[in-house]
Amino acid sequence: MGRRRLGLAGRAAAVAACAAAAIAACAAAGAAPQQGAPGSGAFWGKNSEGYWWYAKEPPAPEKKKPEEKKPLPPAPAAKAEPPKTKIPEQPAEQPPKVGSFEWISENIKVYRKAAIDDPTVANVKAYLYVQRLAMDRAQQFAEAGKLAIIGDPLLDESANYPVQAGMTQNKRMAYISGETERLLKRMYKNTGMLFVFKNVCFLCDQQAEVLKIAEKQYGLAVQAVAVDEIDDRSTAAKLFPNYVYNPAAARELKVLALPSTFLYNGRTTELKPMLQGMMSLSDLTDRSITAARMYHWLPESEYAYIKPQDELLSLSGTLAKGSGLSSELEEYGGINPFGKNTNYIPPETLVKLIQDAKYKEIPADFVPRGY
Repeated sequence: MGRRRLGLAGRAAAVAACAAAAIAACAAAGAAPQQGAPGSGAFWGKNSEGYWWYAKEPPAPEKKKPEEKKPLPPAPAAKAEPPKTKIPEQPAEQPPKVGSFEWISENIKVYRKAAIDDPTVANVKAYLYVQRLAMDRAQQFAEAGKLAIIGDPLLDESANYPVQAGMTQNKRMAYISGETERLLKRMYKNTGMLFVFKNVCFLCDQQAEVLKIAEKQYGLAVQAVAVDEIDDRSTAAKLFPNYVYNPAAARELKVLALPSTFLYNGRTTELKPMLQGMMSLSDLTDRSITAARMYHWLPESEYAYIKPQDELLSLSGTLAKGSGLSSELEEYGGINPFGKNTNYIPPETLVKLIQDAKYKEIPADFVPRGY
């Protein structure tokens, strides 16, 4: 049977059916993309890379974890301020009473300054009146002082210095000078002097002459020591020809100036410094006695015959700080008449306790000095 030819209408229907089938197939293919299609990540979609289409894909960026915020340290607690102490107001200083010692002391300077800066009759007269008041008070004080010392040897200076002036005073000083000479002669029996000098030394020669006088007058034994070579220019070497040459003496005795003198105790063989430098005869004797007292080579009982005043009349030790009398007087101390606590002791009590304590110090066999 031969093929059946379709008519025009049949061929049109077949074409329409084929077109419908192709459209349906294309729709199904568009629903799921095929491998290698553009947009699937295959090289087909990399047409812009050209030759380098085979390069590896860059790694995807890592997602950073959000940083944990550290908790802030707690804010320091505010320090509580201490409560402010209210300072009590100081009372206003009261001016001194008119006519008092403080008033005179403060205002006499003011009136004098005003009178000098502006010398009117009123200013000058006011200053002179205040000055007159001060002078009258001083006169009253002096008169009361005369009355106060009558009959009280602890206050009367005549007990310390029995003779004040005139010929009798000169005789008293001559008497004490004689006692001093006798004391020096007794002291120099056991106490000598070391005299350090050098060859060319003007002061050394002068000192040697003084020592020679003391040697003749008081019997002072002198041993001279030369610290350098001696020739005929040295007067000291001629006056003390038995000198000893010892160049190390200055260093050994720590001599820094010449002439230099030392006291020597013949009983104890002690050597003590007295003076580095020149001294007169009176200075020599005074320093000898003072040094002997300081080194306890001279008994105080012997020195009592020549000292200028008797220690028995002194209040220095009786009313010393921490003494028995001082502690006793503390019990009576208090507020003074001007309202301030100064350990003020009523005058009658103060005088009586001092006198009682002083007279208790006098030994039963005490004999006063007659010079």
